[in-house]
Amino acid sequence: MTTTHNVSQPRDVELIVEKDVKVPMRDGAVLYADVLRPGVGSERVPAIMNIGPYQKDRLWIPPEDLEEEANPYLAWETGSGSSTTG
Repeated sequence: MTTTHNVSQPRDVELIVEKDVKVPMRDGAVLYADVLRPGVGSERVPAIMNIGPYQKDRLWIPPEDLEEEANPYLAWETGSGSSTTG
C-alpha cells in the first residue's frame, strides 16, 4: 500500500507587504502587525502566522562576548534546572 501526502511546493507569487497595520482589540488596545499577502489575482497560497510579545521585525542575537558565567546581575537558566548566580 502506498501513502501519499499533500506537500506544499515553492511558488513564484507576487508578495504585497503592509507594515504597521493597526489591529484594534476588544479592550481598546491597538496592536500593530505586518501583513504579507499574495498580490492581486494570485492563487490561494498557504499562510503562516507568527505571534509573539517582542518586536515583530527584529531578531536579538546575543553578543559573542556574552558568556555563561557567574554574575551578580545575571542568572542563566539551563535545561537541567540549575542556574548560576553571583
